[in-house]
Amino acid sequence: MKTGLSSIGRAFAYGECSGCIGKHLFAKHLAALGLEVEERAYSINVLEFERLTFEFDQHTDEMATIEGTAATLSVLRANAHRLHEVLTRGEVRHWIEVTDAVQNRLEILHYNWPDEG
Repeated sequence: MKTGLSSIGRAFAYGECSGCIGKHLFAKHLAALGLEVEERAYSINVLEFERLTFEFDQHTDEMATIEGTAATLSVLRANAHRLHEVLTRGEVRHWIEVTDAVQNRLEILHYNWPDEG
């Protein structure tokens, strides 16, 4: 079975994290954990990945959604696993789900999230 997107169509990573301590401090925390990040008005971009962001609602800095995609499924899975490892090491409560284009779950990673997303 091929692992590229051509065999399954597009793939996406979705998730959430909590305890983000505010966008600015969370960006500093992610950088201290070894991620190259760029802080924007309502998001934090993880620059070492093809496309992965933490999106913040303008009404709360406690929760952030995780959104990402990549050129191939193998790259997306590698990005998701790297992010999961970093967030787990930083004890950030989170879940990350890798799905196909119609949102069939291909994989889920989580740390200290009781319902697994």
